[in-house]
Amino acid sequence: MACNDSSDDECWASKVGAGEERKRSSYEELEMLTGNGHATAEASKMGQQMAKKIWENRHYLVIGWILLALIMAPFAYELVINALPLPKNPPPGTPSALAEDLFEVKFPYLVGMKMEMVLIKCRAACDTAVTSVSQSHVETLKDMVLRFGFKYPGTIIDIRS
Repeated sequence: MACNDSSDDECWASKVGAGEERKRSSYEELEMLTGNGHATAEASKMGQQMAKKIWENRHYLVIGWILLALIMAPFAYELVINALPLPKNPPPGTPSALAEDLFEVKFPYLVGMKMEMVLIKCRAACDTAVTSVSQSHVETLKDMVLRFGFKYPGTIIDIRS
């Protein structure tokens, strides 16, 4: 048997059989969720009224969200399609642009190069990560990169390990 938390201990659901409660109506479920009408402050009563209206119109709310998502989907798609990438070059005349120009003059073979790094570390605490196991992993990775470089000439400039 389920009872509300009021001082007079009125029960709002009765036993139907051995240990079974009767099925609550929508109104009873709403009353249970909103505090069984025990609001004392005006703001609390207004909140309960809002909760009751939302509860009564919950099906329209779900249908409205679905319709809104369907209506907005084409606009979201257009936004993604028409998004422009940010410029990767600094504005002309700034110190960053001057530094980039100087870099291009001094290191032309490094312009546009991408560097990938691999970090090998111990799982548990250890004094050094330089062991025969880590060296074998480094050699394996190095061989894989070299094979890639032979397959696609000009892609690998430098390998450091």
